[in-house]
Amino acid sequence: MRAEPEGPGLGAGPTARDRVRHDRAREFLRSQTVILSIAIALVLGSNLAGVLDDVLAIQSVSFTAVIGAATAVGWWLVGNGRAPPHRVILGLLYADSLLGFLAFYAAGEFETPAIAILLLCVIMAPLYAGERHAWYMGLTQWLLYTGLLVVRQYGWMEGVFAYRYLLPPESVRGLTFVVDSWLSFTVACLGTTWLAGRASLDIVNSQAQLEGEVRSKTADLKQRTEELERAQGRLQEVNADLARANHQLQLSNGHLDQFNAAVSHDLRTPLQYMVSRAELLALTGRSNPERIQPMADAIIESAQRMALQLDELLKLARVVDRLAELEPVPLGRVASLASQDLSTELRRRRASIELVNPLPMALGNAALLQELFQNLFQNALKYGAQPHPRVRVETAPAPQGRVAVSVEDDGPGIPAGERERVFRLFQRMPRDQGVEGLGAGLAIVRRIIDVHGGSVRIEEGRALPGARFVVELPAEPPSPLPAELAPG
Repeated sequence: MRAEPEGPGLGAGPTARDRVRHDRAREFLRSQTVILSIAIALVLGSNLAGVLDDVLAIQSVSFTAVIGAATAVGWWLVGNGRAPPHRVILGLLYADSLLGFLAFYAAGEFETPAIAILLLCVIMAPLYAGERHAWYMGLTQWLLYTGLLVVRQYGWMEGVFAYRYLLPPESVRGLTFVVDSWLSFTVACLGTTWLAGRASLDIVNSQAQLEGEVRSKTADLKQRTEELERAQGRLQEVNADLARANHQLQLSNGHLDQFNAAVSHDLRTPLQYMVSRAELLALTGRSNPERIQPMADAIIESAQRMALQLDELLKLARVVDRLAELEPVPLGRVASLASQDLSTELRRRRASIELVNPLPMALGNAALLQELFQNLFQNALKYGAQPHPRVRVETAPAPQGRVAVSVEDDGPGIPAGERERVFRLFQRMPRDQGVEGLGAGLAIVRRIIDVHGGSVRIEEGRALPGARFVVELPAEPPSPLPAELAPG
């Protein structure tokens, strides 16, 4: 048991440590009071029985009264919180030791077993004030005993505090007797001090049992923590799967909205046109035969346009079905193949596609990525500077785990407010009137990017003055090291 530092200031509320100190102080004061009561009863009984002479009786009563008064002061200090409890205990123990040795000196009992009763102070010090105070108390008692032996040996206090010899003075003051008495008390004092600081067997057993329970609980807590971490990891995986599924659901809902819009508006418009032309043809065919051919041509043109729109819808719908197992794809190669497929149109338009190599490797489907570049190139050729449009393809910065490629043209660019609209199915800007196409190419680009888990955005051109399409795709994972090079 170690003495603890003083508690918080007076303004703070009592802590568990403060309560323990006060309880121990009261317990000590009770034991001190009981011992004093027994001592007073013995002194009075001995005096009444005539065992003690008047001088010894007066000395015993005086010393007992002084210690009793000190104990009463201790009760008052602890009860009113006037002093820290452990200081009250130590003060009383040192007072007991000093007055007790003086009392035994005055009674001439340095050579009797009664002197051992003072070692109770050494035993009580660690019990009520802390282990280290056992050694302080033991040293104090050893110094008091040694000092009083020296005083008696040379007679320095005879005029003030005479030693009451119970044995012949010549034998008590003999060197052999004095050394024997001193050695006996020294051994008893040191032994009592050392033993007083040792914990009892019950405490040691309880401590060992508690340590075992703590180790067991710690191991159980560690196991539960690991299980919780594994569960959290699985939960994070489930949440990630749910997030991906939710994202795919949102994409599917978006594409479904586009299909609904296409079916309800973009396909209905040419169909209504054909129906109205067919009704007009039926009404005017007999009365005005020369108008039959233009009306029939208009119906055929609307039907062909509707067929093209249906083809584009089917392409968009089958993107997911065409996504086979992902594999490393050299984007430089698929971009080159896409430009070769457009070689006829490039010659007709006298256009150029510049591939700034090297382009990165991505994780994806080569056929779909080739179609992606082909649609981006066709869009750039449509809106590039006429009559010699230019297209530039190069690597762009990308975050960790991604690769990016930019496709730029030298056209008029796309206003910021229209950049999201151009990816919608069959949506065209007002400036697109007279430009061939249905407005499905960029919708297919977005769909291909989505199924690859990538992204696409439009920026202002950098190397060329037109629009800059930046495509981000998952990067090819690093190849595993050969077995002989892999770390141990």
